[in-house]
Amino acid sequence: MDKQFYTDANVLVFDQKLHLRKQTRSILNIIGFWKIRECENLAEASQALMGRQFDLAILTMHDRRDGVSAWVNNVRQFRCGDDPFLPIILTSWDAR
Repeated sequence: MDKQFYTDANVLVFDQKLHLRKQTRSILNIIGFWKIRECENLAEASQALMGRQFDLAILTMHDRRDGVSAWVNNVRQFRCGDDPFLPIILTSWDAR
């Protein structure tokens, strides 16, 4: 895998839990992603989308009521950010 390919990619990472955000960031660094914006809450993630273009968003879902599904819907409907085709990966951790 050519790690140079990912060095210019901007990634948005959302997780409410700091240690899981750092774990995701570490994995992304290993595979070659370096421009990573971490967000602790969805309001911060929305604000980040308004400020710049991202090539990928990785968000953690904890349950149906955590707002992540609505956030994704807002991105897809042009209500958040300006790229409705932003690749979004949703994860679900069992952090015990």
